[in-house]
Amino acid sequence: MLFRKRHPPTGSRPGTLVISPSSHAPVVHVMAYTEAGMEEVTPTNLDDLAAILDRNTVSWVDVQGLGDEALLRRVGDLFQLHPLALEDAVNVPQRPKSELYDHHFLYITRTALLQTDGVKQSALSLQAVSPELETEQVSIFLGGNYVLTFQERHGDLFDPVRTRIRAGIGPICKSGPDYLAYALIDTVIDGYY
Repeated sequence: MLFRKRHPPTGSRPGTLVISPSSHAPVVHVMAYTEAGMEEVTPTNLDDLAAILDRNTVSWVDVQGLGDEALLRRVGDLFQLHPLALEDAVNVPQRPKSELYDHHFLYITRTALLQTDGVKQSALSLQAVSPELETEQVSIFLGGNYVLTFQERHGDLFDPVRTRIRAGIGPICKSGPDYLAYALIDTVIDGYY
């Protein structure tokens, strides 16, 4: 089995979050941009995040790690996420899907990564290790002026998109959040090649 789904206890109310004890502590990274320029911050206080979202920019909020239920719920409140959508983003893994809610779209996809440790030490000898397939859920919320992403672990799968935004390359900085969501999904798909 590639992954084991965590379920809330039977009889739990809808919207219950099941946080794995091995989940990484969340780190929130924000890129807010227009055609004229961009700002990149890692807010230490979610009130700072609320102030950034009020600006007339496209805001990309990337949450890496799912290990703090209170922080995840606070982010959900800031973005008016439907409780079932937040549950799908946090209770991993979910099947890939897209759903429309009142204030946002939700896209859930999985990344595939080949992990190699190079050489595996055994008691008898050194032997080459073949790559192992690891998957990670990525949840993408698309709203009126924002894209919110949740990744299970730290690491920057989306570094090519960040590089394009920083450099103002291509149509990404001239377009809205829908183009950003498209670029993120395209990056996930490119990872399979």
